Amino acid sequence: GQCFYMKNNLDESLNHFNAVSAEGLTNQFKQTLYFFKGQILAAKDNAEEAAANYKAAAEIPEATAYTAQAYFKWGTLVARTDYNAAIEKYLKAYAVADTSELKAAIGIKQGE
Repeated sequence: GQCFYMKNNLDESLNHFNAVSAEGLTNQFKQTLYFFKGQILAAKDNAEEAAANYKAAAEIPEATAYTAQAYFKWGTLVARTDYNAAIEKYLKAYAVADTSELKAAIGIKQGE
C-alpha cells in the first residue's frame, strides 16, 4: 500500500490498506495503517474520512511514529470548518513533534 501511495496510485494503495484488518496489529502498525489511509483519503479530497483516519492514528496509545503528523494533518483538515479545533490539534502535534522542521511547520500553520 505504501509503495502504491508513493507512486501516486491512490486507488490501488487504498485497496491494499483496506484489505488489512487492524485487529491483531501492534499499535505502531495500526497507527501506520490509519495514517496512510488518511493521507490517501486526503489526496482523494475525502476530508471527512481522512480526518477520521488521522484521528484514529493520533489517538493510538504508545504509538509514536506518526502521532505528531497525524495531529498536524487532522488539524489542517479541521481548520476548514473549525479553526479553534484546529488550534487544539496543532498544539497536540507541537507537544509531541520530534523534529525542528515539523515544529516549524506546525508553528506556521498556527499563525495562519
